[in-house]
Amino acid sequence: MAQPTSQNSNQQNPASPSPTTPTNKPFTSPAPAEVKPVVESKPIAPAPTSATPTSTTSGSIDVSAAKPATVTPSPSTSPSQTPKPATGTTPSPSVESAPKPSSSPTTPTAAPSTPSTTPPTIKPPTSTPTPKPSTPSNEPPVIKPPASSTAPSKSEFSQLPNINLPPAPIAASPSNPTNPQSPPVTVKKSPFRFLFPILGIGLLLFVGYMLFTRFFGGSITGGGSADNPVQVVYWGLWEPPVIMDELIAQFEAENPGIDIVYQQQTVKEYRERLQNNLAGGTGPDIFRFHLTWTPLLSSALTPIPDDVISAADFEAQQYPVVTSWLKSQKGYLGIPYMYEGLGLYYNHSVFEAAGKTPPKTWEELRQTALELTVKDKNGVIQRSGVALGTTSNVDNWSDIIGVLLLQNSANPIHPNTTLGQDALTFYTLFSQTDRVWDETMPTSTIAFATEKTVMMIAPSWRAHEVRSINPDLDFAIAPLPQLPNTNVSWASIWVDGVSSQSSKEKQAAAWKFLSFLNQKETLRSWYALASKQRLFGEIFARVDMADQLSSDPYVGSYLSQASTAKTWYLNSQTFDNGPNDKISKYYEDAINSMLEKSSSASQVLPTVEQGISQVMSQYQLSQ
Repeated sequence: MAQPTSQNSNQQNPASPSPTTPTNKPFTSPAPAEVKPVVESKPIAPAPTSATPTSTTSGSIDVSAAKPATVTPSPSTSPSQTPKPATGTTPSPSVESAPKPSSSPTTPTAAPSTPSTTPPTIKPPTSTPTPKPSTPSNEPPVIKPPASSTAPSKSEFSQLPNINLPPAPIAASPSNPTNPQSPPVTVKKSPFRFLFPILGIGLLLFVGYMLFTRFFGGSITGGGSADNPVQVVYWGLWEPPVIMDELIAQFEAENPGIDIVYQQQTVKEYRERLQNNLAGGTGPDIFRFHLTWTPLLSSALTPIPDDVISAADFEAQQYPVVTSWLKSQKGYLGIPYMYEGLGLYYNHSVFEAAGKTPPKTWEELRQTALELTVKDKNGVIQRSGVALGTTSNVDNWSDIIGVLLLQNSANPIHPNTTLGQDALTFYTLFSQTDRVWDETMPTSTIAFATEKTVMMIAPSWRAHEVRSINPDLDFAIAPLPQLPNTNVSWASIWVDGVSSQSSKEKQAAAWKFLSFLNQKETLRSWYALASKQRLFGEIFARVDMADQLSSDPYVGSYLSQASTAKTWYLNSQTFDNGPNDKISKYYEDAINSMLEKSSSASQVLPTVEQGISQVMSQYQLSQ
């Protein structure tokens, strides 16, 4: 999804188990690593094996009981000391340049206790497929806390029983004996005897059609005439008119009775502006909204008509994370045209020179970051191994926290458990313990583009910023690292929906346009048009088009994990001043307290839980 450059926006219990049971701990917090300063002029060489943290029998990092590792980082040529300003022009998808971003569990009762001196670990969940609820719901997917440290399950909705009504009784026909005294009469049949029944049936059909369209909306055949077209107002966010106008012109040429008016909106305060306009009767006919806003906008959205796409076809066409959030009692409430998630950016040249391959697990990522970090003789980071561990200068940090919680089977609504505590503690290790990143570094996207960090975790649209800042940077994007025995990624998806306040005629015309946009040929044209303006177009949201981009060096890795993606109210860059921003702020304050006041996760997470409960109640979201 195209996004302009920006700085990171403000976002947001039992003691940890002893390291004597390492088989249950995929992540173990180490003692502070002793990093040997390296003069940056030395040649690059892979770090000695002695720097590798001790692994547990489950293939996890476990250096809590070992003595601090001495790491000899691989020196490299001196990185750029001053970030190169962005000279390229990243096409702004909004009027005001702003970056684009990224369930009702039971409450686990875990009384906080005095934090243990032994660092916590993260236990991998058992990978289970996400079952789809049998009965539609207006609520977002429910995330339940794990029972006995097992992976949480989705809410199950009871199935409504089938009611079989008995056939209506058939009344007996009364006998009509012939009067023997009456002479036989020959009646001549009228040639117009069928006229009135035919007229009656026709009238009933017409009335039925009018009632159906009045109460259930129009069909995909909606539209006016060329002389009096139906005007449909479309609020978009990320795509500039130069791209959308060509698609709209093609649609209007095929449908002269429909006029699409595209209006690109600014992302800041967009959710509030949208909801206020809808409430005031002045909202658009088509509008873009974030997937996690579906519960907030449910009453303002119309379901996809069957003649646009059936429910079965929609489910086959979309990823589970999409169908689980868009499903309601009315039907599916929108269509996404682009997929977005998280990927691991890495400097290909540095990796090649050091003989490294992209890490596939978080353990491998930590070790690689330690080996590729370069410091001067005073211990000041000259080149970071990975941009992780802080909130002030890690773009999309809240998405990363979200996926760490979900990979570790923690409940993000009630995170004050061992699983939640370990997820937050692990995130802070990169700045507190390993010291491969700190707050003196530039924001992660700029640091990566100017070669001040070797790796970062970010959505695909950050690649446009990186290329704009440094057109010559040799980089690639790998799939998001996983815990052992897990396969959970993150999704931040925007959707197009149709207003329930628009007239039935406009609703029918709007769905006809959205159906046009969802066609494979249109999506390919859309991708090609966007690729003329930036590094690549929007990642296809349709499952049956993933193979067309699977080998792409920039977006292929995102699609490789799309089928296991999950999401929650920790999406960055939504600027919703609502669930995502407010809940992220509670997590942000918690992490900052851990970094600045040396607070433990068990000390800060009770406040996070209280704050989340208030936000969920404020927006009437299921808890």
